[in-house]
Amino acid sequence: MTNTAVRDGRERGSWQRPMVSRPAQASIISTTMTSSTVRTVLAVVAGDAIFAGGSVLLFYLVKVDPHGPAATNFIVLSIVVGIGLALAGGFVAGIIGNRTDLICGMLLAVIIAVGAIISMVGRSEQGALWSQTCALLSAPAALAGDWLRMKKQGLVSRG
Repeated sequence: MTNTAVRDGRERGSWQRPMVSRPAQASIISTTMTSSTVRTVLAVVAGDAIFAGGSVLLFYLVKVDPHGPAATNFIVLSIVVGIGLALAGGFVAGIIGNRTDLICGMLLAVIIAVGAIISMVGRSEQGALWSQTCALLSAPAALAGDWLRMKKQGLVSRG
């Protein structure tokens, strides 16, 4: 071989990658996993839209500033409505996510709680934190909503 060096069975200057075929099943699995992940993300976004959208609508309709002082009976009403919205959000997120576990409800509960905590920390010197506290108290209901969805679908054992 004069003037032509061979490297890994290829001639010098030929630096093309060898064609490696993947099994068809691997691409199907990765597509399915991606589809499941996207579905879960969309489910959690929909659940959060139910909780946040309903909360904003409540404050708008009754014309109460969520960052200002409020009457005790309205604060109690906000907690009850917040729990109902988080429960509905978790239930819907579980249905859209179509999973056999509680991950949609867990993610939604964490998002609600973290949002409330961040808002509390950011407004700590500005007084009235009742709406953030209501959201924090409502967060576990998102997980309960997903659990109720699983129970309704027969995915929870009766033991």
